[in-house]
Amino acid sequence: MAGTTATTDILFLQKREQEIVPDKQAINWLSVEEDENGVPINSYFIDHPEMMLGTMTFDASMYANETSTSCMPFEDQSLDDLLKNAVGKLRCSLS
Repeated sequence: MAGTTATTDILFLQKREQEIVPDKQAINWLSVEEDENGVPINSYFIDHPEMMLGTMTFDASMYANETSTSCMPFEDQSLDDLLKNAVGKLRCSLS
């Protein structure tokens, strides 16, 4: 409405049957690493780049903060197709 763009995160949450005790296998989504360009990214996305629907980059356009990051869309791929593909890869146990 105001001629601006916004970043949106889509989170899928699933209630677990039992508590997860953090260990080397379960901890990756709790930590942050840097990609090859030094951009901090949740470790899950380092391990699963196919679940990123764009490229993480430093972006000072919001609040003029040089350390802010944004996920920039892939120019040659449809967000619709990327989202359908990523959702199709989610493991889900619906009862």
